[in-house]
Amino acid sequence: MNTIFYTLGENGYLNITNRCMMSCPYCIKYKWANKFHGSDLKLEKEPSVEEIVRSIDDIKK
Repeated sequence: MNTIFYTLGENGYLNITNRCMMSCPYCIKYKWANKFHGSDLKLEKEPSVEEIVRSIDDIKK
């Protein structure tokens, strides 16, 4: 599963790469080993710009 856009509380997050080398203590991917409410945030492939925009449009609905 490729979860591109997800929310936590009132905040929205874009999940667009697996290449981040940072270990930010607030980062869901780092903090929870890529697991979020039953979703695996590890991407099979990095999304295109069109896929990112589409995921944001979907969440607006």
